[in-house]
Amino acid sequence: MKLFSGKIIVASLAVAAALCVTAVGFSAWLAGGSETPELTGNVTVDGVVDKSFVVAAGEGEENQCLCYGAPAEAAVSYCWLYSDGASQENLTLVYNFTFSNYSQGTSFRLNISASDGKSASVYSSDFVRYSDMYEGLTLYDGQEASYLSAVQKGFIADVSSASISAEIPSGSPLAYSDGAFTFSDGGSQPFTVKVSITFAWGEAFGGLNPYNSYKNLTEGKDRIEAVDTLSYLAACLEGVSYKITFAKI
Repeated sequence: MKLFSGKIIVASLAVAAALCVTAVGFSAWLAGGSETPELTGNVTVDGVVDKSFVVAAGEGEENQCLCYGAPAEAAVSYCWLYSDGASQENLTLVYNFTFSNYSQGTSFRLNISASDGKSASVYSSDFVRYSDMYEGLTLYDGQEASYLSAVQKGFIADVSSASISAEIPSGSPLAYSDGAFTFSDGGSQPFTVKVSITFAWGEAFGGLNPYNSYKNLTEGKDRIEAVDTLSYLAACLEGVSYKITFAKI
């Protein structure tokens, strides 16, 4: 079990951004034999505490994977858009946080933020060559590719809207309501709370994996636009890092 220590009340879960495309798993998306770029994402745990309480993550939970990838169904499907199963969708992170040395009346929230570290990155589509073949072909070529772009276009829901649930042991001095955790008593006896954080696809896909929107497409133009959208989304989420913070109220 990894114990966090420091000077301020914040425990953060950060997505490693080095040499990877975070939060997307389209390495497994195959469309008519064309493979999109390899995209993976890691979630690592880092944190600090102050005198209000100490928190530790469960063994092995410091390195989890958050992946906007293909659903399991796509790995066994024979439609035009399918997956080799190498990188499946995983939008829920589960942590077993153990609290100790807590003070009565201390309250905190889990705040979630995202940063891509990119400045005016522009997407270059591989499908521009089909513009003369299909009249009115809509591509994202030349558009800004950033985390904010993905949210604004409705491809993914903003991280601030992630769903958080907590399974708190009966009799423990911690309550959870409306996103806020509060210690009803002080003490040093450790107890563990199972916290689940679930991210979501955006309204552009009806809140569902885009596979559901694209799997039954039959027209060449529609399929090209679909794959371009997936590739653009991958570019938007390249280098994104997420941070989940225990913020004192």
